[in-house]
Amino acid sequence: MNDQSYELMINCAKGASMGKNALNAMANYVSGEEAKGFLLKSAADHETIEKKINEAIEAENREPQAIPGIAVWLAELSIKIKFFDKKSDGEIMTSVAASCDKALRSLDKYAAEYPDAEPEAKKWLEKITLLQRSTKKKSLQYFG
Repeated sequence: MNDQSYELMINCAKGASMGKNALNAMANYVSGEEAKGFLLKSAADHETIEKKINEAIEAENREPQAIPGIAVWLAELSIKIKFFDKKSDGEIMTSVAASCDKALRSLDKYAAEYPDAEPEAKKWLEKITLLQRSTKKKSLQYFG
């Protein structure tokens, strides 16, 4: 695996992990069972992709690059602060969609930043991009 492929996969795994953590955290603030189920299912989908990408990364036998704990902590703190006051499920789902937009911009940046990544790495970029688009669409469709 070339260096661009490796870096792209590292960034996709980090994004999947941050998305999983954010969705799990947001699930604590919704009142509807349908909304909670949607968030937890989407978090599980992010975790599945994260694990598969990490397996491919580990097969490279390179030094692991863990997500900085501070980044995850700041993301979760931001969610807690944002939802400290009780919000409606619709407001929370609109925030989910906005978070997906930010993630999609990052994924687009990675696609441009790593043009020489191999097809395997680009496959994971495409999978996480599709998951983000789907999460955004469903959050707005059902709850936004």
